[in-house]
Amino acid sequence: MNTIPQLVAHRGYRGCYPENTLLGIEAAVKAGARYVEFDVQLSADGVPVVLHDDTLERTSDRVGDALAMSAAALAQVDVGEPCRFGVRYLGTHLSLLTDVVAYLNQHPEVTAFVEAKRQSMERFGAEQVAMAITEAMASAQFQWVLISFEISVLRCSRALSDQPVGWVMRNYHGPSCTEAEALVPEYLFVGARYLPGTEETLWPGAWSWVIYGVDEAEQALDLGRRGAGFVETDEIGSLLEHPAFRLAEGT
Repeated sequence: MNTIPQLVAHRGYRGCYPENTLLGIEAAVKAGARYVEFDVQLSADGVPVVLHDDTLERTSDRVGDALAMSAAALAQVDVGEPCRFGVRYLGTHLSLLTDVVAYLNQHPEVTAFVEAKRQSMERFGAEQVAMAITEAMASAQFQWVLISFEISVLRCSRALSDQPVGWVMRNYHGPSCTEAEALVPEYLFVGARYLPGTEETLWPGAWSWVIYGVDEAEQALDLGRRGAGFVETDEIGSLLEHPAFRLAEGT
């Protein structure tokens, strides 16, 4: 049995490029990623935009409530992460979800994990968030999965379409297992830091495990041996260059 997990590019190629940008997603795909993950919030006019926070200050040189701005205004915001990269990526604008769909349509071999964020659900409601994302993804010619910490939006998504879903758990203990068994998501996400520090196998189930927060090849390979089908990383390029992952890709 192959225990080498698939690698998922977290927020694009976050280790080397501004997170959740078309630039970073393109870089991850060019590096060889076949799975990418990115975050989605809704603008004030209900348009899905690729953004993790509900504010702008962490990834741009501006301050403000992103969810109170129109999509047209957000598309003009520079999200080149000056605090991390200085002026290196100056001029990298925030993307609409439809921009990313248009790019990934050129790469139908890539699967996208699209994370719906809690703040937008609190502002607009889970149903509106699920509907807006589903509509924006309607032209997708690649596989995609709606994921979230919030089970409500996953249930709304299932009512709208037959797209697979992934639940991002906040912890790893018995009650979460019970909730997972009730939801039966196609994918189950949890942070590596929440796993017990043992060699025990991950909970069995109908889902595929995705473990995030993994930037070292040996840790990724260990998680594969424990039952993780996928690991999510900021360092997609360097991990794909590791001999074990190159072998798994047949290179």
